[in-house]
Amino acid sequence: MTSHMKKLLFVWMLVCSCIGLAAQPEFRIEVPSVVAVDEAFEVVFTANERVESFEQPLFENFDVLTGPVPGQMSRTQIINGKRTQSFEMTYSYVLRAQKEGTFQIPSASVVIDGKTYSSKSVEIKVVKSQRSTQAAAATPSASSATGGERISEGDLFLKIDVNRRSVVIGEPLIVTLKLYTRRQVSGFEDARFPSFDGFWSNEFDSPSNVSFSREEVDGVIYDAALLRRYMLIPQRTGSLKIDPAELVCLVPVRTQNRRSNSIFDDFFDSGYRTVRKRLMTDPIAITVNDLPAGAPASFGGGVGSFKLEASLSKQQVKAHEAVNLMITVRGTGNINLINPPTYELHPDFEVYDMKRIENISVGSAGPTGTRTFEVPFIPRSAGEYTIDPVRMSYYDTQRKSYVTLETPPMSLQVEATEGQPAAVVGGNFNRQSAVKNLGEDIRYIVTQTSALRKGNQLFCGSGVFWMIPLLLLLLTGLVIWGLDKRIERRQDVVGMRNRQANKMAKARLKLAHTFLGQQLYTAFYEELHKALVGYLSDKLILPMSDLSRARIREVLLQRGADQVLVDRLSALLEACEYARYAPQSDAAQMQWHYQEAVAVIAMIESL
Repeated sequence: MTSHMKKLLFVWMLVCSCIGLAAQPEFRIEVPSVVAVDEAFEVVFTANERVESFEQPLFENFDVLTGPVPGQMSRTQIINGKRTQSFEMTYSYVLRAQKEGTFQIPSASVVIDGKTYSSKSVEIKVVKSQRSTQAAAATPSASSATGGERISEGDLFLKIDVNRRSVVIGEPLIVTLKLYTRRQVSGFEDARFPSFDGFWSNEFDSPSNVSFSREEVDGVIYDAALLRRYMLIPQRTGSLKIDPAELVCLVPVRTQNRRSNSIFDDFFDSGYRTVRKRLMTDPIAITVNDLPAGAPASFGGGVGSFKLEASLSKQQVKAHEAVNLMITVRGTGNINLINPPTYELHPDFEVYDMKRIENISVGSAGPTGTRTFEVPFIPRSAGEYTIDPVRMSYYDTQRKSYVTLETPPMSLQVEATEGQPAAVVGGNFNRQSAVKNLGEDIRYIVTQTSALRKGNQLFCGSGVFWMIPLLLLLLTGLVIWGLDKRIERRQDVVGMRNRQANKMAKARLKLAHTFLGQQLYTAFYEELHKALVGYLSDKLILPMSDLSRARIREVLLQRGADQVLVDRLSALLEACEYARYAPQSDAAQMQWHYQEAVAVIAMIESL
């Protein structure tokens, strides 16, 4: 079977399976999550296929007022010539709870095409009677001369819920803003959502259409609507405050208690007017503690619970063929802010820029998902290589301690390409390979004494005639010598990176200066950080994986840099990293950071 036939067969099987899944019978239950003791509520069982028989459940702790009431509905749609049909059969009950508590609505079952399908059992919470609270809410107040109703604080309020009030720096927390009401709300105005000074914030749930569902608060049933849900990650320690949120709700209230004399008064709803009710939440204090001392060297800022995986895209390749090292971090916590785990590759591997791939979703427990770091590299020599384990440390919020993860070592078999001798290279080889210059011998022209006799002073025997080939020979030697030197300089990767460090830094600083002029805050600090890190990597001959602030400080001090220069560089790097998640600063601070970067690079260049 050809590859095209296999692909067509696979697609057909996939389509058939999707059709089979779409046509799968379904039997479900719909019931409110919370009800009152004296409230009549509806329970509906729904099947999406024709039902042969229905077995009703046994409702304990509930009185059955009506039911089961069967019903069916079919619908046909034709859109752009495409016809779709749907069918539903329902069995409805009206129940009333006998007492307070949390009870189970048991499952029911139906028979469809000879097979039995059951619904899920659902938990329902029964609270005390709402008659007293409803009567108090409906009592007219004497606050207005027209005899209108007053909206009490218990009828309508905003509430901010935080899943935790005490965290460590870097630990995510979820903030939920909801509206609770027992009155009809016709609209909203002047919404002011809270600010989060000192937090890295992400608004991950903001419904465009406000929808209400029943919830119970302190024994009272409300219609609750989700307005916003945020994920916050604290960026500094101490007591941080979540500012209040504000919202103006438009509530229709009755203005007259007189009996209408005309049906047209009721038709045009002349007995109501719209009241604007301003709601405000209380500020919330969050206690942010610092991480404990003694963080491992491989700590990358992760706070939560994570797992680490590492693999190679290929186990066996030829020299000069690309390979990818895939490092995957999965779990729950501040996974979107985790730095790449520490890893080491052989010096014979030419490493390229890392690529980040994220698949993260935010739920009630915080960010959950995977973050993959893809490191492409090219092995230049044949042999068997052992890649050291990849390490990552994080702070576990459940254990209240640091946890270090380590992957198993990986092996890579690199075969020699045609015309290249195979070289067995040990997995623990940590020095630079010697550069071999092949075919560098030069065979110079050997001149012999001419056998011609001296004759007339012709051009062929003159001094100029012999000087020209000598000059050509000398020029040829200089050209060959220059080419050899150029090849030697190109092969000296370390020296070339050192010589081009200042040039590359100027190019990156030029782009950062462009972002500075355009007042692009985030882009400016990212490019300024790239310029500093790239310059230090080239100037100090350090791989990106080993480019920590402690390592930079150590190498600079070894090269004779004073402590003041090292402290200025560390402060500048810290400012660039902090600026990615901090609120935007003014233009003067950005200009000062740019000038400081130029001055620090110039001082390092003079060492």
